[in-house]
Amino acid sequence: MATDATVLVLFFVNFVITLALLHPIEQTPIQTWTFDSEPVVRIGRSRSNDVVISSAIVSRHHVELWRNDKQWEVVSFGANGTFVEGDRVNQVPVVDGMVIHLGNSGPQLRLYLGLPPDKMDVSEALSEANDRPDDKIDQEGETPD
Repeated sequence: MATDATVLVLFFVNFVITLALLHPIEQTPIQTWTFDSEPVVRIGRSRSNDVVISSAIVSRHHVELWRNDKQWEVVSFGANGTFVEGDRVNQVPVVDGMVIHLGNSGPQLRLYLGLPPDKMDVSEALSEANDRPDDKIDQEGETPD
């Protein structure tokens, strides 16, 4: 049976998204970004983006990740397209661990719903949540100042 603290942690983790830029050959993360309160994460070559990828294949405003009430979605705007498993996509729900390609042969980003597996310690998060008084936690898991 889930405790209130478990539900709180799971609610918070559902809104966290982590992006990992993958090494082009080794497929290992070379850089990561984590977002927890942004409704939109912008990715592209322009410095105005939340995630800046310096590659000629990447458009200035290539792709956005939109958070709605239930899930994150990938929304492509790039001239060279955004690809998932070799298929060009315009808009697709994020699946934990999915890899998107910016352009058919461009940079790859692995998307994690929550923190990446090596950074996520649920027992620690649950312990912290259990230590908080219930009346000081709002619906988004934030404690008021």
